Amino acid sequence: MLDQAANEASLSSATLPTNIKECTTKGRVKNNTNVKTERDIHPSGTRIRVRRYRPSDSEAVRELFRVGMGFGAGSPRVLALKATYTAPLSLMSYSISTLGILLAARASTNRIKCLGIGLSLAGCAVVAGYRQMMSNSYLSLIEEHLNDDLKDIAQHYEMRPVPRVDGEGTFEYAPSGPSCFWVAEVYRVNSENCESQAEVVGSIALDASMATDDNSVAELRRMVVSPTQHRRGIGGMLIERLIDHARDHGIKMVTLTTSSHSPQAVSIYEKFGWVLQQKLAISYLPDKATILAYNLDVF
Repeated sequence: MLDQAANEASLSSATLPTNIKECTTKGRVKNNTNVKTERDIHPSGTRIRVRRYRPSDSEAVRELFRVGMGFGAGSPRVLALKATYTAPLSLMSYSISTLGILLAARASTNRIKCLGIGLSLAGCAVVAGYRQMMSNSYLSLIEEHLNDDLKDIAQHYEMRPVPRVDGEGTFEYAPSGPSCFWVAEVYRVNSENCESQAEVVGSIALDASMATDDNSVAELRRMVVSPTQHRRGIGGMLIERLIDHARDHGIKMVTLTTSSHSPQAVSIYEKFGWVLQQKLAISYLPDKATILAYNLDVF
């Protein structure tokens, strides 16, 4: 389930050269050649790039997923909780609370007044309980994903350690097949053309572990963009990188699933050509949610 590529289709900035200098902790300057796409996103020198996952990204990716799926503005959990205010169960509870308030206000006896107060409190309790159940369900789902492929990204996506091309650190990960995991990273470039203040703000993965017999189908997963970085083209950059990689590895179709609680993600997927294949209504507490399945032909 994806959620956080809010209106990321605005790819307005030009591609930058890949020979951006990087200042090292030892004062040396290296050329960073492990960059396929970079863009300016702010005149002050802030830039964005998409690169392969590294060992040091683990906690940042997991925290990004928590925020992007559960706590940030526009996240599926936040949108689901917002929808509870107008859900049928909540509307019925509002009516019960209103009836209780009117009954208590016009009560001729203490018994009727207590009944009215009880009805009013019961209505409020139902709404509060409903929202708590919805919230707990999403938080449980997030933890389930964190303990799935995000627990050991390199192992799940079959990425092997290789020396870092920029000379920093000990190693990074490279794909051993179609599966791969990427992050979007925001960083600043100072007056000496040196990098600083790098921060992981997006992620995306191509999962071929459930591939068909001819290994021509893979799944887009873990598409998340930090709520603080929406409308900067980051989601589009991530998708472009994934599609190029899929083509290079002979993938003919990229599938994905999302939900009706991720309208902003749906918008960008459809803009990049994903076609809706199936809608599946599922019972979710007293309401229903819709699971959406999409396919994209990449050849």
